Amino acid sequence: MKFRNPILTGIIIALIISAFSIGGFLIIRNTSPGLIGPGENIQQQIPLAINTTFATYNLQGLNYSPSIVPTKIKSGLSNVDLQGLKDELTSDIIKDLEEYGFALVDKGIEDIYEPVDFDMNIETPMYVSTDLCLHTLHSLFDNYLRILEYQYFNEYFTSMVKALRDKQIVIYDGTSVEQSLKPILEKNIAYLSVILKLLDNETSIPDYVEDIVNAELENINLGIPAYSSIFGYLEDFSQYKPRGHYTRNEKLASYFQGMMYAGRMKFLLDDKTEENTLGIEQTKMALLLVYTLSAELDNQVIWDYWDKIVRTTSFLVGISDDLTPKEYYEVWLNQTDGNIELSALTDEDFVKEIIVELQKLRAPKINSRITAAFEGEESSEKGMSLFGQSYTPDAYIFQELVYDNLPNRMFPKGLDIFSVFGSERAEYHLEAEKEYEGYEEKIIKLRNEFGNLSFSDWTQNFYWQWLFSLLPLLEEKGEGYPGYMQSDAWTDKSLMTALASWAELKHDTILYAKQAYAAKVSLPEGVYNYVEPYPEIYSRIAATISMLKEGLEKRGLLYSDEYNDFETKFDELITIMNNLTAISIKELENQQITEYEQYFIQRTGKSLLYISVINGKTGDELTTETDKRTAIIADVFTEPNSGQVLEVGIGNPYLIYVVVQDHRGKLYLTRGVTFSYYEFKQPMSNRLTDEEWQEMLETSPPDLPEWIKENLPIVQIEDNEVQVKQLVLQASDNQIKIKKVRNQGDNYWNYAIKRHD
Repeated sequence: MKFRNPILTGIIIALIISAFSIGGFLIIRNTSPGLIGPGENIQQQIPLAINTTFATYNLQGLNYSPSIVPTKIKSGLSNVDLQGLKDELTSDIIKDLEEYGFALVDKGIEDIYEPVDFDMNIETPMYVSTDLCLHTLHSLFDNYLRILEYQYFNEYFTSMVKALRDKQIVIYDGTSVEQSLKPILEKNIAYLSVILKLLDNETSIPDYVEDIVNAELENINLGIPAYSSIFGYLEDFSQYKPRGHYTRNEKLASYFQGMMYAGRMKFLLDDKTEENTLGIEQTKMALLLVYTLSAELDNQVIWDYWDKIVRTTSFLVGISDDLTPKEYYEVWLNQTDGNIELSALTDEDFVKEIIVELQKLRAPKINSRITAAFEGEESSEKGMSLFGQSYTPDAYIFQELVYDNLPNRMFPKGLDIFSVFGSERAEYHLEAEKEYEGYEEKIIKLRNEFGNLSFSDWTQNFYWQWLFSLLPLLEEKGEGYPGYMQSDAWTDKSLMTALASWAELKHDTILYAKQAYAAKVSLPEGVYNYVEPYPEIYSRIAATISMLKEGLEKRGLLYSDEYNDFETKFDELITIMNNLTAISIKELENQQITEYEQYFIQRTGKSLLYISVINGKTGDELTTETDKRTAIIADVFTEPNSGQVLEVGIGNPYLIYVVVQDHRGKLYLTRGVTFSYYEFKQPMSNRLTDEEWQEMLETSPPDLPEWIKENLPIVQIEDNEVQVKQLVLQASDNQIKIKKVRNQGDNYWNYAIKRHD
C-alpha cells in the first residue's frame, strides 16, 4: 500500500530514527499508518521498553501478516450461519449486512455490558469489539482514580493546604515580618482559605480576609466569568461546576472545586503594564508559598505532600502546563547561592531579577483563560500554579486550529485531532473546514510537529498511551483483512470508536487536563465467536495497564482496605488483552481458533464486566445510578466570545452485528456492542454533568454528527408502541434476572436486563 499523504512518510521516518536512539527493538507488521504505523510490507522498529520515573512501559512484539481471503456474502445472507440470531434481524439490518458485512442497531441500550452479560446465559455468538475493551480501560481507570482521590489525594491536598495557611498566618502574626509583606500574606491566606472552604465548608476564615474570601466564593457559586477578588484578573468561574465522576458524592465534588482553584488560578509574572504592579505582587505571593513549602508536616515537609500528588497525576495526565513551585524554588536557589531568606522579598529589585530569570523558562502552550495570547508569547501569560493543569496534545491541537491562530474559526472539531494524527477519513470529513484561511497549512504544520515526536513521547504518560492505543483504528484496512473491514463505512465506524474513547479519556481527566479555551460457563456447541482483529490496540492496553499497576504499587497506592480486588482486576485485564492480541493475530493469519479460545472469547464480556465495577465495603460511596449507564459527557473547549463550550460524549451504545468467517472461509453472524458519539455546543454557563447528559438523551437528544449520520449504517429501532411478549430467564450464576422481549409487530428481539440486589 502506498502512502496517499506524503507528510506521513516523514512522520514514520522520524519515529523509526527516534527508536534507534533508545535501544532494544520489537518488530510490528502492518500497524496503523499516520504517526506510528508504516504501510504494508514495511517493518518498523520501536523500543521494547521505555523506562520512566513512574514505571516501565513494556510493549510485546507482534509479528504477523494478514492473509484472509474474504468470502462473498450472498443475497439474503443465504450462505451465512445466523447462529440463532435470525429472529433479531429486520430487513434494514439484513440489507446493511449484505452491503457492508456489519450493521449498527440503536435499540436504546443503556449499559454497554447488558448484551454481553445477557449473552453469557443464552448462547449468543459473541463479537468482542474494541469498544468494549476500551470502555473497560475507561471504567478501571475512572474507578481507580476515584479511589485515589477519595482515599489518598483529598487527604494529602487538605493537609498540605492547611499547613501552608498555618505557616502563612504564623509569618503574618510574627513581630519580625516586614510591613510591606503584610498585604501579600493576606492575599495568600485568602487564596488558601478559598481552597480550604471549598474542601470543607466548616473551615474558619480569618477576619482580615473574610470579605475577599467570601467574594471569591460567591464568584464560584455564581459560575460566570468575573474578576477574581484575590488575583484581580478575569476568571471563568463556570469551570468550577463539578463534572465527570466528581458528581458522585459531596467529598469528590468538594475535592474537584478545591483542586480546580489550585490548578486554574495562576500567580502571574507580568501584567503587561510598564509598572508590572500585579506581576510583582503575584510573584511575591508565589515565592512566599514556595518558602513555606519547606515547613515540617507530620515528620515530613509540605513539599512531600505536594510531590505525592504531582508525581502520580503527572504520569496519569501529564506535567503542568504552567510553571511549578519546584521551578520557582530552583530559580530562587540559583539567584541566592542556595541561601533563601524571607527578607529578600522586600527587595523590589531582587524580585524583578527573579521575574527576569523565570521569564526565561518554558511558556505555557495552552491558553485556558478568557484572554488572547499576548503578542510574541507561545500562548497565555507565564506564571505559577500550585497544582497546574496538564498540557495535553488534543487541547494544544484545538488551540492551534481556532481563533486567533486561525481567523474566523471559533470552534474546533473532534475530527481535527485524528486528522492531525494521520486519519485520511477524518481529513475527508473535514474538507469543508479548508475554507477557513490557513486551516490546511496549520494541519500540515501540526502533522509535521507531531511527526517529530519519538516513541518515548507517545508513551510518556497514561494520557498519551491511551491516545497511542487508538491510533490503529485510523488505518484503512485492505488486502488480507476481513471483508467487512475493507470499506469506508468500517473506517468511519472505527473513527467513531476512536472519538468515543477519546471522549471517555477527557471525561476521566476533566479536573487535571488543561482545557483549550468472571464466572465459568460451558461453551455452547457449534457457536462461533470472534474478536475484532486489532492486535496493536489490545497489546497497547496491556502495556499501559501493566505500567500503571507497577507505578501505583511502587508508591503504595494500589492497595486499599476499603476497596478490594484492584490488583486482581489489573492482572485480569492484562491477561485478557494479551489473549485477545494472540487470538486476533490468529484470525488475521487465517488460523483455526481452538475450542478453548472460543470459550475464552465467550466469557470475555463477563470478565470485563467484573473489572468495570468497584467492589468493597464502601463502594456505594463512589458510585450512583448514573454509573449504571454508559453515557458520559465532557466539555473540551471554551469559546468565551459566544459564551459556549464544545461538549463531546457517548450516548447509548449500539448493538453491532458482524458477518465473520473462520479459517475455512465459512461465514457466521455474530453480535457485540459499540459506542455512539455526540459532539455539540452548549452554553458555558451550563456545562453538562453526566446526570444532565443522561437526562438530555431521554428528553431532547442532540443530533449525531453529520459525518456519522451520512456514512454509517445505523438502524433505528423503536419499541414504544409495539405489543411485546416477555420471557423472563433467571441467570443462575450471577443473580441477574433477564428479560427476553420479542416484539410481535416486528421480526426482531429486544433485550432488557435488570439487576437485583
